[in-house]
Amino acid sequence: MPVRIYRGDEPVLDELSRMEEDLVLYIFATRASVSNRELISYLWPGHPNASQNVKTLVSDVRKKCGRDIFITHHSFGYAPNLESYRAVVEQD
Repeated sequence: MPVRIYRGDEPVLDELSRMEEDLVLYIFATRASVSNRELISYLWPGHPNASQNVKTLVSDVRKKCGRDIFITHHSFGYAPNLESYRAVVEQD
């Protein structure tokens, strides 16, 4: 299921890596911001380098989708101007 990121009707990001998709879907599903510790336990349980991997992944997603990204029930947004984003999960 590809994830597409939009701001209004304009695509912001067409493709995400598999791990970026997992990150976006996990945070989107929780409807709240998620700590690095929670992401580590979800994405890389038991991985010795999980902490750095998560930091790098979050950094990459933020670079692509906007700084200070957080995800709410229906939208992506970023501080301080809270422009509305939405994540669309497309069926293959």
